[in-house]
Amino acid sequence: MRFKRLRFFSAAMMATVVLIGSVSVVNAAIAEEPRANVTLVATINNGPAMRPVRWTLYRLENNSPVWVDSFRRHSATIPLKPGRYRAEANLNNVNRSRVFDVSTRSNSSVVVAMD
Repeated sequence: MRFKRLRFFSAAMMATVVLIGSVSVVNAAIAEEPRANVTLVATINNGPAMRPVRWTLYRLENNSPVWVDSFRRHSATIPLKPGRYRAEANLNNVNRSRVFDVSTRSNSSVVVAMD
């Protein structure tokens, strides 16, 4: 009976170690996933809007939008995973949107004219 308990305990400990190791590897992979900085800029008369624009950012997965972030300012720089995105900007009941792609090779800017 004592030997069975010891075997069960050893198997349980081994499973725990494997599980913890697997979680650590997955977390490390997620943390190291490459991202690119994307700068979103709202403009008026070819210059920065300098007004609080309401931004909503979506990741487009299988042509279905998935909310990423929302904020209120005329520009922002956000680190994003590679993929296809849509940025929606709203200022004084003027709505504009841009679809853009993010790659891991370079940072990019998305400019949305609000006039």
